[in-house]
Amino acid sequence: MQIDYRLTEIPFDKRTPPVWGEKVNRWHQLDGESFCLAQATYENLDFFEGIDRVFVVGAEGSTPTDRKFVTDRKFSPSHFVHTLPNVRSLSFSLISGFEGEVFCLAGASKSLMRTLSQMIQLDSEKSSLVININQHEEIFLCDFYKVGTSLSKYKLEVNIFKNIEVNETINDLSFRNFLTNSEQVTMDFNHVGFRKIV
Repeated sequence: MQIDYRLTEIPFDKRTPPVWGEKVNRWHQLDGESFCLAQATYENLDFFEGIDRVFVVGAEGSTPTDRKFVTDRKFSPSHFVHTLPNVRSLSFSLISGFEGEVFCLAGASKSLMRTLSQMIQLDSEKSSLVININQHEEIFLCDFYKVGTSLSKYKLEVNIFKNIEVNETINDLSFRNFLTNSEQVTMDFNHVGFRKIV
């Protein structure tokens, strides 16, 4: 299995209409994660060719935005609509032109690692895009991982191992740091080893 990736850091600034604003109805109502996913999608349009399905993952999903909606007592559907997880995927689809299966997953700080490891162990012939989006301090991290058996360009080589000791300290942020800072490292998670090759 092979993985290619793009890592982005997107500031959240809605003071100026974005260049993609006409493609997303009521873009000004997007929460931070949705807005930054839309911006990152626009900046990486060349990366999405040949994708069969999309997984949108994150530590909390839309829970913080939903909580804010309830505490602000804004009960109009026009305020609530952009807090739903599927709206994040909708913004992606509207800007990228993607039409296909979309899944939204939220599983704390290891959402990305769990999703990647499970997909790799399925060994599907489909080409998948995993979108990992989270806020870290004042910046939104929106990362794209293209997973398939025969990518033309790839940056990670992946193998499945049996009976290895699982490193419980690994999470989505440390995995991202590994991709950013390491030349060649093997990392194991749920019997899946990631080796950086470029």
